[in-house]
Amino acid sequence: MGTTGHVDTAIAQVSGRHEGVITTDELVEAGLSRKGIQKRTERGALHRLYPGVYAVGNPLIGLRGKWLAAVRACGPGAVLSHRDAAMLWGLLGSTRRQIDVTVASQRGRRLDGIDRHAAVLLPRDQSDREGIPCTSPSRTMLDLAAVLSPRPLEKAYEQGWILGVLDARALEDVLERARGHRGARRLRALIKKANPGRTAARSGLEELFLSLVDRARLTRPELNVDLPIPGEEINVDCLWQAEGLVVELDSRRYHRDNPGAFTRDRRRDRLLRLAGYDPVRFTDEELEHSPDEVIATVIDLLSASGRVRRGERR
Repeated sequence: MGTTGHVDTAIAQVSGRHEGVITTDELVEAGLSRKGIQKRTERGALHRLYPGVYAVGNPLIGLRGKWLAAVRACGPGAVLSHRDAAMLWGLLGSTRRQIDVTVASQRGRRLDGIDRHAAVLLPRDQSDREGIPCTSPSRTMLDLAAVLSPRPLEKAYEQGWILGVLDARALEDVLERARGHRGARRLRALIKKANPGRTAARSGLEELFLSLVDRARLTRPELNVDLPIPGEEINVDCLWQAEGLVVELDSRRYHRDNPGAFTRDRRRDRLLRLAGYDPVRFTDEELEHSPDEVIATVIDLLSASGRVRRGERR
């Protein structure tokens, strides 16, 4: 294979890892000179998307490629944020042409098609979802609160719990550090509205499970309870304290997108059993397609404790 062949292979490999997108530095590292980049651009082998960022072969890259190109055009440390990060996490849809990117400073040229937001983000405010640098779900919710109207914001919040990407502690943490952020007050108000009490559902799965509990005329469990376990504290979805029954509600998408969650959940269950609790898990598919079996299992487990209580709603 000649020199050109090696260059083509290197370019294909790099762009293939980045949704068809490549930077000037990567092209030079692959063996192209600045003049070579210009020639390939002139003949249509490269298509300039932003200064220093190109699409390889076809300028009609997909949305993920557009996101990655925008992030890479904004330089090291830039992350997808706001509405586009929310789309990436599955929290909402959008038809905006502009792409939201957060950078450490607003210095630098304005780029067509990109809305630059300036913020210094801590490592825990950043993530990498399927190869695209982005804000964490909690930070994304904070940023959304500054730019969305109330109803779309509520829908994004609800969807985050349904998908299992939001975490109560992470939300609290991001709000504690959000002094002066335009979205802080609105996000606090939304969380307070969505969680007025310990028997209030914070996700669609919990709402569905509570509807089954109510239909069976069982006492409602406490929701989202922090249980002190020797050595740590575990937050559980549903708890019948007197019976020692813990029900955890699992989203298939969350476990698919978070490979470590399966192992963590098994460890949690072991710790709960050692502490005297009886944990049981139901998936979103079971709640939706086998509700009678789910509630029958709950009744059997409560009966085994000898303390089934019906008709006492809290």
